[in-house]
Amino acid sequence: MVPRWFRGERGVPELGRDHRISRTTAYRYIHEASRCWQLRHQTCPKLSTAPKPKDWPM
Repeated sequence: MVPRWFRGERGVPELGRDHRISRTTAYRYIHEASRCWQLRHQTCPKLSTAPKPKDWPM
């Protein structure tokens, strides 16, 4: 469900219906996964020092 949300395939309520979970649970899963992803990338030195394309917004 989370990879589909990151790719922008569907909104959270639709993803919840696809996976037969409530909308509240779907939002919680997305929130937890995005937090884990954020924490993982903060602690990965290779990602913070990797060269970025010139049009990269950050």
